[in-house]
Amino acid sequence: MKVRLILLLFSFGALRLGAQSCGEIAANVMCADAAPLGASMIDAPITLGCFNASMTYYTTFTTGSEAAGSITVRMTPGDCDDFTGPNTVGFTIVELPPGSDACDPTTYGIQSDCYSDTEEFSATVNNLAANTTYLLLLGTNHLPAFGPCEFEVVVGGSAIDISTTVTPFLVYLGGSADLAAFNASNYTWSPPNYLDDDNSATPVSTPEVTTEYTVTGTIGECSVSAQATVTVGPPLVIYNTITPNGDDINDTWTILGIERFEASVVTIYDRWGQQVFRSTGYTQEWDGTNRGKPLPMAAYYYVIELNSFEVEIPPITGVISIVK
Repeated sequence: MKVRLILLLFSFGALRLGAQSCGEIAANVMCADAAPLGASMIDAPITLGCFNASMTYYTTFTTGSEAAGSITVRMTPGDCDDFTGPNTVGFTIVELPPGSDACDPTTYGIQSDCYSDTEEFSATVNNLAANTTYLLLLGTNHLPAFGPCEFEVVVGGSAIDISTTVTPFLVYLGGSADLAAFNASNYTWSPPNYLDDDNSATPVSTPEVTTEYTVTGTIGECSVSAQATVTVGPPLVIYNTITPNGDDINDTWTILGIERFEASVVTIYDRWGQQVFRSTGYTQEWDGTNRGKPLPMAAYYYVIELNSFEVEIPPITGVISIVK
């Protein structure tokens, strides 16, 4: 998931990092699923290690529970009234240890590299620690005297996103898939249909139809979400011909997947409606006989009742032919 920030730069007079209004920095939280945010740069020349900007915007974010995540930042310079030349925009990321003062650079932890350009660019910062608050400094060398200037920032990445898995991604009707969500907490799955627990990080889905789930969780103060789809295929693979000629090739009627339905009932009728075969559980494949006597080449009608304990599956009907 990505969040798009449309930032407007304004001049508010000299304001240094550590001034009284800087206390709002820690409350300016960036969320991966947040709606577009309008904000203003602080007119402050900030130099922090490799970071050097004439105007700066501050925001914080908290990483999820998975270690060594990454965040990708894409910055795009916008229209400016600064006629002195191309404006450089850039960013750096700084760790804010527990109890540190977001307004006091001396309390900051590890700082990432700095990234900047006069044109749109993207950069990724890797190996961010889990469950950690970071300060994202966004800056420009725009001259404040020229008034407003805007640029765009798009952020995302595994450090601030929720992630999901589906195993297997394709199940046959009557089967189950294991869902899992990572990197967040306080999970809720929607819709709750076919789930054994819609508030679990690892629910089991036994769907009757292909279902797309949305899982929502929290990372720090942020609500994030992601999707996971369980695709449902037909419950069985049924062949429509057998050749019971004793060559051990296609001599019996194979029904792939029926072993998952222990209470299934398979019934076969001839063209006059007489029952020629019936089996519960289908542990022994039909060999084209009726009570041990070979049946003639013909088309036969079958009814398969799966009797699933998990989902409702209507009887499956069709034609199976004996060819010799």
